Amino acid sequence: MKRKQDHQASKAAKRMASHADEHSKYEEQMMMVWKTRNILREECDKETLRLIKSQNGETPTSEQTNLNDCAERIVFGAFKPCPNCNKSSKYFKETSNGFVCTGGIANIPCEYVTEKRERCACKISEELKAKSPFLNSYSYTPLDRIQLNKDESCFIPEKLKHRCIHRESIVKQKPLGNIRVATIGKLEENMSNIRKKIENLGGIFHEQISKYVDLCVGRLDKLNKKLKEEIDNLGLPTVSEECLSAITGDNFDETITKYGVSNCTAEKVAKIKNTRKGFYSTNIISPSGLAITDPHSGNS
Repeated sequence: MKRKQDHQASKAAKRMASHADEHSKYEEQMMMVWKTRNILREECDKETLRLIKSQNGETPTSEQTNLNDCAERIVFGAFKPCPNCNKSSKYFKETSNGFVCTGGIANIPCEYVTEKRERCACKISEELKAKSPFLNSYSYTPLDRIQLNKDESCFIPEKLKHRCIHRESIVKQKPLGNIRVATIGKLEENMSNIRKKIENLGGIFHEQISKYVDLCVGRLDKLNKKLKEEIDNLGLPTVSEECLSAITGDNFDETITKYGVSNCTAEKVAKIKNTRKGFYSTNIISPSGLAITDPHSGNS
């Protein structure tokens, strides 16, 4: 009897670990979507996003929804048209039986049903690619989107049973939380390693400083007078590269302050931290591709 109970407990533990791992992968996917969304917001105007949706058989809607949809389609792929009637993906409707095509041929309803909507490369015209370095470098890699559902029979712990990302768990895994980070001057490590560290920590790497950058990595003793004036004129908080090895989700303020070499006042550090948190707390993409509010953010 005890052996049977131990076996059941072992199976339950394995299922729990499997679901926790799935949740972690889900969060990673959402990080990819938000990183893409952030870049699109910087590089693409409203008309470009509207055209991307149109070129992929979808009806453009509001500016915010177009931005969210384009980011989701670029990461996971655009929806293929119905294989039965060849109608656009916009005709699919989600039901308890799966996705049903509401299109038709010669006034005859299609009613094609599928459990999973097929994806393909997002269509982006050469004209649109010419407007954005990011779109110009786009290449499609098939990626199955992970879905998490509220399910009483699910073995995911209660705190993980949400169709959205928890801000707290995101910044613990990726403490830079999609803030924009640039380097300046000569560093001890090569640029490739620095960039990898920044991106592994959740930051968005920028090749040069500007007013759009949140944080800078550099060595004060390696900067000439012109570069020092540049970061001071921008009021850009700058830290040494050691900060990238020391920072975690629990010591953000302390680490930025400790390794700060310029403009790292308490006010500026707090501003960066709020930017980092806000990126995930006020707008979260749900599995359906829509932006929803993080219930833990205090926003509605």
